[in-house]
Amino acid sequence: MDLNNFITIPGKPGLFKVVGQLKHGMVSESMIDGKRMPIYAHHRASSLADISIYGNEEEFPVEHILKKFFDTHDGKEIDSTGVSNDDCMQLLLSAEPEVDIDRVYPSNARKLVQWYNLLLKDGLEFTIEEDVAEENHDEDLKEESNSKENTKEEQEKPSGSVEE
Repeated sequence: MDLNNFITIPGKPGLFKVVGQLKHGMVSESMIDGKRMPIYAHHRASSLADISIYGNEEEFPVEHILKKFFDTHDGKEIDSTGVSNDDCMQLLLSAEPEVDIDRVYPSNARKLVQWYNLLLKDGLEFTIEEDVAEENHDEDLKEESNSKENTKEEQEKPSGSVEE
């Protein structure tokens, strides 16, 4: 799941998808109504990949919380119409019980539920890329060890001898 192309803007509802670049900013599209608008530095936009939720022991990336929502609700949308902020907080706690309830506001839990529903409607796959990253890391280590062996073989050849 790549959340780098999804941003949130303070004072604007919902999420925005980055669809293009400008000289001094970017073009975003609202995931609620589909309207496009330019985003500049003074908008203080934040990528979802950079947002974390306070936990009792550690901070949880939004990606982790969204994956927990997906697993808890079997990949279905969470009905949040007419649900109070406290009920949204209970949804968050049922997905991740280690959330620090003293530092995470119920309104933040409501935003997370709304973001989950928007991303689900957009067709984003909720798979954590750690498994893929581990496989890539293992392949890199194999390639690295192979290149070291080749370098050793080249160094072991006597220099100055000419093969005929």
